[in-house]
Amino acid sequence: MIQTGTSRQRILQKLSLRHQMTGLVWASLLLFTFALSMPLWQIYQEQKSERINGIQNVYVSRWNGMLDGLGGRLENRTPTAEERAIAHSLNAETVKELLQHTSQATGLLKISYPPNTSTVWLASLSNNTRGQSNINIAPLETYTRLIRDQLGVDFFAVDTQGELLATNNQVQWQAFRSRMQTSSSLAPSSTALLAEDWIQIPLKGLGGTTIAHLHVHHTKGTQEQLVTSLWLITAALMMTLIALLGSLGQGLIQRLFAPMDQLNNDLSSLAQGDWFLDLERPIQDNEISRMQQALLVFQQQTVRLAQQSFEHKLTLLRERHLLEVELQRIAQLLPAQEQEALRKLLISQPHNNPESTSSKSPLAQGFQMVSAKVIDQQTRVNELLAQRTADLTLIQQALLERTQLDRLREELTLATKLQMANLPQAEAAEALRPTLDLFATMRSAREVGGDFYDFFQLNEDHVVMMVGDASGKGIAAGMLVLVARTLLRAHLMAGRNVAQCLTDCNRLLTHDNPGGSFTTVFLSLLNLRTGQLIYSNAGHNPPLLRKASGNTESLTQANGVMLGITDEWDYITHQIQLSAGDCLLLYSDGVSEAHNAAHELFGQVRLAQCFSQKGVHAQADVMQLLQRVDDFASEVDQFDDITILVMRYRPEASIE
Repeated sequence: MIQTGTSRQRILQKLSLRHQMTGLVWASLLLFTFALSMPLWQIYQEQKSERINGIQNVYVSRWNGMLDGLGGRLENRTPTAEERAIAHSLNAETVKELLQHTSQATGLLKISYPPNTSTVWLASLSNNTRGQSNINIAPLETYTRLIRDQLGVDFFAVDTQGELLATNNQVQWQAFRSRMQTSSSLAPSSTALLAEDWIQIPLKGLGGTTIAHLHVHHTKGTQEQLVTSLWLITAALMMTLIALLGSLGQGLIQRLFAPMDQLNNDLSSLAQGDWFLDLERPIQDNEISRMQQALLVFQQQTVRLAQQSFEHKLTLLRERHLLEVELQRIAQLLPAQEQEALRKLLISQPHNNPESTSSKSPLAQGFQMVSAKVIDQQTRVNELLAQRTADLTLIQQALLERTQLDRLREELTLATKLQMANLPQAEAAEALRPTLDLFATMRSAREVGGDFYDFFQLNEDHVVMMVGDASGKGIAAGMLVLVARTLLRAHLMAGRNVAQCLTDCNRLLTHDNPGGSFTTVFLSLLNLRTGQLIYSNAGHNPPLLRKASGNTESLTQANGVMLGITDEWDYITHQIQLSAGDCLLLYSDGVSEAHNAAHELFGQVRLAQCFSQKGVHAQADVMQLLQRVDDFASEVDQFDDITILVMRYRPEASIE
């Protein structure tokens, strides 16, 4: 059993999903056909049994009617000497008692009387002129023609031992006898009898027991043939319908799997390294199209990361070249022979792996050679030269450290440029005018910040706005916010709602988070036409809403845990209605937690007071808030990233 189950699993694994579904469709249709055929077959069998029983009853009635007329024939018939001898051997009272068991005055009697060859006789009782009972008997075969005329069909009668009693068709009897010799029963089944147009009737003796069987030839009528034809037509129509449904189901499966096959081909091409494959597809509102869109976003992000990696390698190559030039310049102090050895060593430096920092690399060996030779030469001179050699060594170390510092600074500058380039630019905010007056800025405490903001038009009627803050600082925090922002954008473009977008992103960041990093996010979706704002908060600072009337309130609803902490949290949404002139402030904790020399926090109260002072436009609000924070913490260096986004809703501007 285990081996059979394993083999079945292996077969299913080798089959494609399309073939499995096709097999399932055909198996379901066959099961449906079997389930429908069973009751129909039962009805057919019941009808057939009823027809057989009805035909048998007709011939039984004819047989009983024939026996009523045979009594007078036996009385008027002159018996033979053998018949008289058999009649005298019988007891009239016994025959009379036997006749009482039947409803007929004449019946069949089984007699064993040698040397006669027939053991079944027709028997009846009659009264003579003296009132005595006479027994009248005659062989059944004597009335063969009469039986055939009365029944109207061919027949043959056989006793229970298979001996022929009477027949008017010897050919049919010989065929039955041959079949009887190969069968264990003298009585064929009803199905066989009906198929061969022969009906079997049991013949009762005077004692009430069956002593013979009468087989009559029955020709099927027009109605019976019509019923059989109707059943055959029904079966043919059923099979045709099943075949049609199966073909339609298979065609539907082929159509459903066509876009999945295309998606599979695209994935195979990407797996083989074809990252510049054209993945543009007509976008439909189904799961396959969303997967294609997500794959397109993944391809774009991968290509972007590959470009960044290539640029990084170019930077490393430039730095290595600078080191080689400096090393050759310093090597001028070596003898000509050693200079040539150093030149050959630098030529063997592999340039296809600029990130290699192994101590066994030719570049490292060159430094070791130069250092060793310089030290060896300087140790052979006097103390003055030795002091100069020491000074030269310090200069070399300082040069190396300066080079490494410059390289690190250049990498940080590149990362900062990359991070700022990924943030929405002024053109994106300008495209949302005049309905929205929006301005955002981010000022990092280090070269690479852990904050991020984003806004983009999701469709004609909706704009997405978000602000986030990752744990930690530097490149690690910058990579985390880049991943979080990319995941949020991909899920939003795939049609997920605000809460489900945060829930899915949280589960992905939690499952693949060996360092235990986390990030806060405030995510909102604004309807440009109605002013409805739907938002959800993943542990971020609650935004401030300044109404057109001048009142300021904090959006503390729909708050949840930070992304990357636990995957068992389901985020919720909250919605508010914006009116013309309402202004929304999104910010990071670098604003509220900025402190002065006295370790006083800027705080939510100062933030709300500053925001309540309306500016001319959104940019003025941002600049005013930044200036207040800088004035408050002027004597202290900035220790955390500062991110501010201000949006003013102006639907009347679009109407104008």
